[in-house]
Amino acid sequence: MKDEPFTPQRETFFTNQMEDRRFWLLGFPALLYLWGLARRDPQDIDLALLTLVVAFPVWCAWTLWRVTGRFPAEDSWRAVAVLVYGGAAWLALPFFLLMGANLGLAVFFPLLLAAYCWAFIVAYRPRVQMAPRPRAWLLAGAAVICGLWIAVLVTADAIILRNPDSHAIGMDLDRLFVGLTALLIPLAAFLAVRLTRSALKGFVLPPPITAESLLAD
Repeated sequence: MKDEPFTPQRETFFTNQMEDRRFWLLGFPALLYLWGLARRDPQDIDLALLTLVVAFPVWCAWTLWRVTGRFPAEDSWRAVAVLVYGGAAWLALPFFLLMGANLGLAVFFPLLLAAYCWAFIVAYRPRVQMAPRPRAWLLAGAAVICGLWIAVLVTADAIILRNPDSHAIGMDLDRLFVGLTALLIPLAAFLAVRLTRSALKGFVLPPPITAESLLAD
């Protein structure tokens, strides 16, 4: 058994439940969207987009949990960068709204779902190590997107707080949006810093875990 790789068991209740139900998080919004198109009901399409908002962080958590638990060790920050690119599709929403609210959201949903699926597949796909320069550009681009998210969210908060009487999306929704950005802005800042540091540092494959290394530790 000398130098035989040792793979720790990382199966948990969370991962077991997600294995069975994670596809419903994307399948249900897609079915709801098709149902809304068939009925020409914009409320169903709005609800489908809302469920995608919930599905994205859950899928991200599951993907990162799987990537970080692989043996040999994966470049987890590469996976984070790919997921950031997938979430960046929301930044294109204002351009689709120029087509009109109902039509714009109807066109935006399948493109958003395609971006999500692309991000989950690419982030989950095993890839032990990228070349230093492409990896640096990949992570740097994701850090820039995080900075752009911070600018967009801060600007939106400033507009809402400076015009409390306008209530463009409703008083209760305004407060909910400001409260949500209070969580998203620090998260985006944290990811921007860590992605930049990882891009500059580079990914170094850790030594394999063996029986001898465990006994030595």
